[in-house]
Amino acid sequence: MTDLDSPAVWSALEYELEGTWSLLGQSERMLRDLRVVTEDYDPLFACLATGAEKLLKIVHGLVVEDEQGQWPSKASMSTTYSHAILDLDALCRGHIRDRLHTATSSGYIGGLLAAVDDDQVIRDLLEAVNHYARQGRFHNLDTLADGPPDHPSPRVLFETLELEIWKREGLGGQLGKDQPAFDAALAQGNLVLRSSLIRWWELYYRAAQHGVLGPRAKRWLSTGSPPPVL
Repeated sequence: MTDLDSPAVWSALEYELEGTWSLLGQSERMLRDLRVVTEDYDPLFACLATGAEKLLKIVHGLVVEDEQGQWPSKASMSTTYSHAILDLDALCRGHIRDRLHTATSSGYIGGLLAAVDDDQVIRDLLEAVNHYARQGRFHNLDTLADGPPDHPSPRVLFETLELEIWKREGLGGQLGKDQPAFDAALAQGNLVLRSSLIRWWELYYRAAQHGVLGPRAKRWLSTGSPPPVL
């Protein structure tokens, strides 16, 4: 039975959180500066898939520890949930929903939760990184070995999301215009992606800060403030 008060154990949590904030922060910066998917897609997804999975497993682990006095088993984390980012996100949002009454301000946290639930961009982005983490990171190598799989690559899912954002924001008219117009449209599309990621990250940060995820989560996860949307 692990003891989170033991220096030998809590230091592992500290290091895991440091890595999580670094990966999510780098993902946010890459979304801000994203220009060419062919060059930027792999490093972005490598960071975002790993950072998202780490955050969600830490959130789930701290909630289980708060409720049961024990961190989830290795088998539970690595086998039951593995790299299933969408399942983990649904599980962790469920933790927030079930414990909303414990929030310092349940109305505020409930509003953040509703905003994330209604955010189609974060839903599609998490679907793409979920596919990348579970079976898509070697999509092209698998294609070379066995022919095209019967499902789209994570990159195609991400490019489809980008196109939907450009259509919704009315940015397509900037294609073919001068470089400043294109750069401005690109920055606007990237801002939509960044804003959704930050909104999702903010939900877990604020839920912890407001005590929804338990006292340990309040202490540990409150160190991971997401950047402002600029």
